[in-house]
Amino acid sequence: MSEPRPVPAPRPSRRSALLLWTIAGAGLLLTNLLSLPLSRVLAGLNPFAQSLIYNLVYYLPFAALPALLLARHEPGLWQAYRPYPISLFSTISIIALALLGVFFVTDMGILWSMLLEALGLRFADVAIALPTSAQGLALCLLYLAVLPGVCEEFVFRGAILSAFEEGGTRRAVVVTALLFALLHGSVEGLPMQFLIGLILGWLVIYCDSIYAGLIYHTTHNAATVILQFTINRSASAALEAQTESASTLELVGGLSGVLQLLLELAMMGAMMLFSLRMFRMMAQLRGVTVRPPQPRAHLRASEWAILALGIVCVALLFAADVYTGLFLGGAK
Repeated sequence: MSEPRPVPAPRPSRRSALLLWTIAGAGLLLTNLLSLPLSRVLAGLNPFAQSLIYNLVYYLPFAALPALLLARHEPGLWQAYRPYPISLFSTISIIALALLGVFFVTDMGILWSMLLEALGLRFADVAIALPTSAQGLALCLLYLAVLPGVCEEFVFRGAILSAFEEGGTRRAVVVTALLFALLHGSVEGLPMQFLIGLILGWLVIYCDSIYAGLIYHTTHNAATVILQFTINRSASAALEAQTESASTLELVGGLSGVLQLLLELAMMGAMMLFSLRMFRMMAQLRGVTVRPPQPRAHLRASEWAILALGIVCVALLFAADVYTGLFLGGAK
């Protein structure tokens, strides 16, 4: 049995962690504004190569670089990111859990869409276009799975999680998951992204390794892309037209379909919870430290200022998402 590792010290400050989050949000806004002129510059490339470059323009300077620069800020800070290897068994288990999570999150998203529609909100289908060739699929996996899976994990489960962990592990996981979900700026995806953030946070804690988050995140995104790619290739034009005109409740088959979804969610949720508990048991055997809740430490004025700026960026992202979805799809 390996010796338990000490609690990482020093840790990133909360101010630095919130600054990373704000930089990432501001970077999203900036790259959205630059998308049109950038598309003109890259007009000679195919759309998927353009999307890869567009994502590189965002993830490298606004996510990966700030997180890595922070880790080099002072000696020992890199250890707070938990750059420790994990076993082959844990790797396989995480991949299996991520594949199960894809179907769980998909069903959860269907129920969330029905709730939004019941509230009178039906967003347009503005999903990212997926390729029909193997080359295009490879490019999609790079910018939809690998780049987010690596860069976002170093920001959230690396810097932000460790910065807030001093106030208690559970609180840190929840705060990190909330910031993770908000940064995506998607009303339709908000609860699912929060759930994914919780799973990622606990996996990194239980495995005591940032690579647990990288593996789950990349696998989840890659499986989602490949699943949608397969569905798109097999779907007929008539079926696509019918799907666009029907409500989510109609698509799942009415009340009986909803009950079946709830049953599937209960079964998959129980399996995922059991898996996480197994990871927790293995963590306890290895002596991994899980910090108990600590007295609340109020944010300082500088931290509130940075958080407020980040919230403004996130609010603009959500406003753009709502405007685009409702403008194209219309509220019913």
